[in-house]
Amino acid sequence: MLAYRHAFHAGNPGDLLKHWVLSEALALLNQKKKPWCAFDTHAGAGVYALTQRIGGRLPEEWRDGVGRFWAAQAEAPAAFATFRSILNAFNPDGTMTVYPGSPAIARFLMRADLPDRLYCFERHPTDGEALRQLFARDPRVSVTLADGWQAAVKRMPPPVRRGIVFVDPSYEGAKDYGAVMPFVREVRRRFPQAVVMVWYPLLKRYEVPILVRRLRNVLPEDHLWVELAVTAPPKSGWGMYGSGLVVLQPPYGLHERLQEGLTWLHGLLAQPNAPEPRVESRTR
Repeated sequence: MLAYRHAFHAGNPGDLLKHWVLSEALALLNQKKKPWCAFDTHAGAGVYALTQRIGGRLPEEWRDGVGRFWAAQAEAPAAFATFRSILNAFNPDGTMTVYPGSPAIARFLMRADLPDRLYCFERHPTDGEALRQLFARDPRVSVTLADGWQAAVKRMPPPVRRGIVFVDPSYEGAKDYGAVMPFVREVRRRFPQAVVMVWYPLLKRYEVPILVRRLRNVLPEDHLWVELAVTAPPKSGWGMYGSGLVVLQPPYGLHERLQEGLTWLHGLLAQPNAPEPRVESRTR
């Protein structure tokens, strides 16, 4: 939806989970001296100023997400080393004022000595233009102001046949739930080597468990499933109480890193009545 602005939600617990997983996945790809490419289907503005008013109000959701992580980062397990280094690079004075979104994280992890590439897609005109300006002088980053559901697959297969497709829509309406599976199937057809990461919110909507089940069935023998609830599911209403990801063809070692860090992250973010976190892996 064009009304959606991620700046209001930047750095919240859902962002913390998905961007930690993304940073670890890319760090694992970096262990081989082979180039990779990353596709970001709903890239947003790239970076977010946590002290800047948006629509007359300051963003606040980050305080219960990355704000808690920032304050406790010295105690974080080794599985958060990459994510910590990214946050500190964007906040060198020791104060949390800037939150890097997924395009900024991917760009940070691109290597100077290899032709890694980043393809970003953003439909919102304001955020898309901000993203374009952010990477205006970077020839290895492509920014397309268009609906990522259609535009991303048109760039596949990429010249580099190793990489990640990061799928992070707003899920503001039913359309996004219906768009995920056709998109994933088309990615699998055009770019079968890709790691495909799909984030989703935990809501009391019937579409959520259906989507998770269908995603896991795309590659039942080679996927990772992670969920982090931070509050108890609401007894009434559709409030978001956590989030999850399904990762198809996860990089080797990602499951172990998430196992190492997820319990600590749950203890940091979750209320006492929140469900336990889950991480499950199916490998060939």
